[in-house]
Amino acid sequence: DKFRLFILPYSRALSKRESEQITRFVDAGGTVIADLTPGILDEHGRIQHPPLLSSLFPPAPAKVDSSILPGQVNVNAFGKGKALLIGERSRNCSISVYGFSKN
Repeated sequence: DKFRLFILPYSRALSKRESEQITRFVDAGGTVIADLTPGILDEHGRIQHPPLLSSLFPPAPAKVDSSILPGQVNVNAFGKGKALLIGERSRNCSISVYGFSKN
């Protein structure tokens, strides 16, 4: 397709339809980058457990690559594409669906 990169800035709330479209995009070879775990809330602000994009952004990173950007970047291969999570773990904190706490 036409696009190869999709960026999710502070995308805490997603609909099920949006998460399915993003998952198909990555499965087909696209790359998605998020700065916080996306989809912990649905489009109505209801907590989603597991998060709607947990297949792309699993709780435990598949691979940590600090050569991409300064700090920690979690890279997860999915289908023909990949998902990169930057930000959360690079600030030495753990995020839950209820908030955050320092490690």
